[in-house]
Amino acid sequence: MNSKLHRPQCRCRKGLFLVDVIIALSLVALMALLLANAARWHRKAAAALDVSQQATRAVESAMTRLVAGEAAADLDASIDVRRLVDPAPPGYTWVRVTVPTSPGSPPLVGLAPATALGGVPLETGRGDPRRRPAKQEARP
Repeated sequence: MNSKLHRPQCRCRKGLFLVDVIIALSLVALMALLLANAARWHRKAAAALDVSQQATRAVESAMTRLVAGEAAADLDASIDVRRLVDPAPPGYTWVRVTVPTSPGSPPLVGLAPATALGGVPLETGRGDPRRRPAKQEARP
């Protein structure tokens, strides 16, 4: 009866625990590296978005001031204002306002009083490419 109760001794591998710990630590280090890389990418993207938003706010502010009748010469030097050749209502002119130093800033196009655009240069050749000149019929 004693032989039935006697359990065979288990031969445990003592090195297996060490391998498990090394694998777990390497996985934790890999996760920390990926998290640090994602945080760095997030900071870089947030900084680029902030620059773009500042440029957009500057363009919107300049366009608002132009529409209110303020002279284009009184605007910030970093703002580029160009008159467009497209037809506009009497007393107004189409203008394109951009911040050339910020590549992420889209141009803003709008109507401004012609009196506010004293020395603003005319932008030629950059009208709507889809617009074609009207055909003139030959008169007999």
